[in-house]
Amino acid sequence: MPRRFLLSLALLSLAGLSWAADKPPSKSEIGKLVKQLGSSEFDEREAAEAALAKIGEPALAPLEKELETTRDFEVRRRAGRLVARIGRSVYGVAKVLRGHVGAVNCVAFSPLGKLALSGDSRALRLWDLTTGKEVYNRDEHSDRVVAVAFSPDGKQAVSGGEDRKARLWGVASGKELQVFKGHNDTVCGLAFSADGKRLLTASYDGTVRLWDVATGKERKCFRGHRGHVFSVALSRDGKYALSAGRDSSPKLWDVESGKQLRVFEGHASYVMAVAFLPDGKHAISASHDNTLRLWEVPSGKALRSFTGHTKEVNCVAVSPDGRRALSGGADNVLRLWDLASGKELGQLAGHTNWIWGVAYSPTGRQALTASQDSTVRLWNVRK
Repeated sequence: MPRRFLLSLALLSLAGLSWAADKPPSKSEIGKLVKQLGSSEFDEREAAEAALAKIGEPALAPLEKELETTRDFEVRRRAGRLVARIGRSVYGVAKVLRGHVGAVNCVAFSPLGKLALSGDSRALRLWDLTTGKEVYNRDEHSDRVVAVAFSPDGKQAVSGGEDRKARLWGVASGKELQVFKGHNDTVCGLAFSADGKRLLTASYDGTVRLWDVATGKERKCFRGHRGHVFSVALSRDGKYALSAGRDSSPKLWDVESGKQLRVFEGHASYVMAVAFLPDGKHAISASHDNTLRLWEVPSGKALRSFTGHTKEVNCVAVSPDGRRALSGGADNVLRLWDLASGKELGQLAGHTNWIWGVAYSPTGRQALTASQDSTVRLWNVRK
């Protein structure tokens, strides 16, 4: 038996034993196997490909890097095949949550990642993500539920709907605790402050409002949008708010004074969603112009445009570490983006109609989507 083939088998065996012992191979070991894909010996190429397939997710980044840089046809062929194979085996639908009436308009993860909230044409629904079963549903909203959010401690939740109200709930009990009245049109955007004491809402009435959670009293009203406001976000320190809507230009607000600080120009159609990155210095927006944009918050400068969606983009979520974003829309596909480079890292298909909402799990390894096809899907995603 050729000496090189024996070496290949030894490498394959080493990778297998390391993986079985729950000790992934080192970067250098994976790098050697990637280079071995271009060996002059067929048996060595075969052994390296088998070893990398067994290693799985840790081999993805080195394989993708090799795909970008190599000119070797054989390496490109094998590396491309491995990237597709590993992606299919690791990422995809984990569960489909069924039971909604009509379109599912919104979705949220609990802070511990064990529960989910969603809203449809009739009710707010709480789900156990371990079992995939509905815990309960509440129909106090007299019309569609279009926004949901958990409080930072996970003990309370808020929902917004076409009945022009936001409603506060006890998660464990399912009891309504507070009703926030003041908007005169659909409440479609929600954001808690980090301490859970304040709530920000966005509405089709063109305003953003700040509320005291304990009392239900309105503290401030932010005016400046022309037309519907679809989305709102709060910075982690609670000092700044972002809002976006039909006028295509997201806006930055000083929460304490209520003053508009900045307008972000560049989108060519409705901006449906906006989110801060964890650093508070950057933000991302999703638009019906089929793009996402990354912004520098202090200057208002557009840093990057993300293209790939073939139709309107309805929603976006940022990973907990601020490195990735997920977006969905009218092309029915969930897309994963690298925020530093602007590259599309992958697509997750399965929904048969528009995606209206997306949320990252606290670990960044799973995501939830809400769709016009009446389902919520739990996905395993690349971190």
